[in-house]
Amino acid sequence: MPRRALDKALALSPGNPSLRSQQAVLAVASSQFEKAVTLSQELIAEGVPAAAVRYNLTYALMYLGRYAEAKEHLQAISDLPDTPDGALVLLARALHHLGDVEEAMACLRRHLEKKPKDADAQGAMALLALDAEDLASAKEWGEKALSGNSENLEGWLPWGRWRSNVRTRTKRRLISKRL
Repeated sequence: MPRRALDKALALSPGNPSLRSQQAVLAVASSQFEKAVTLSQELIAEGVPAAAVRYNLTYALMYLGRYAEAKEHLQAISDLPDTPDGALVLLARALHHLGDVEEAMACLRRHLEKKPKDADAQGAMALLALDAEDLASAKEWGEKALSGNSENLEGWLPWGRWRSNVRTRTKRRLISKRL
């Protein structure tokens, strides 16, 4: 809903939780993350049960680097029936930022069981495999991500790392020969 239309609707019905939720979504979309956090937290405090409100809140928290808070909210909604599809992927990203690579991979595996061709999740898995120093798995996940979306940056990262390793090995071999 465009901003002007939303503002008019809110003027007519300022307490409408659906409109206020849309206001929080618009705040995230326009990079007003603190505003989105405030609006979402108000809705949650008022008892608005929608998992989408917490999901939107976690997006804002992630952009603000508040990963532990995002993790708490995502864990609270991860098994609810109205949870948005990408909640486990977002939870995995929060866990990754917090340094919990194994738990992040477990979240992505759960998500990929339901959505095996999700290129975003496959790319995230490639990045996690890189951090776990499992280059073979990273390349495999990267290939899957790129087959679903040829512009998936995380899908390309294992190839850059592999090329870097090849160059390093070649350089080492050449240096060894010279010594």
